[in-house]
Amino acid sequence: MIVETTRVLTVRKCPEPTLAWCAACRAHVVMVTLEEVAAVAHVSLRIISRLEDSGKLYCADRLHGRHLICIQCVHRLLRETLPEVEHGRS
Repeated sequence: MIVETTRVLTVRKCPEPTLAWCAACRAHVVMVTLEEVAAVAHVSLRIISRLEDSGKLYCADRLHGRHLICIQCVHRLLRETLPEVEHGRS
């Protein structure tokens, strides 16, 4: 028996980037959603949530009803610790 599956990922860009204060960067930075971080890093939302809970990713309070993560912290994490993260495993 053969089973085919399809996965659709929709990433929508806002007309203007969402800027918010990041305490870790001490600056106003572009914030992205958890789903966008997971898609860029090729990991599950569960892993992103764990990284946020551990303090490795800075999350702004919900802005405009969205849970947002500092893109600078994401870039820093990808450079420094991504080899320690198991890709695609939760």
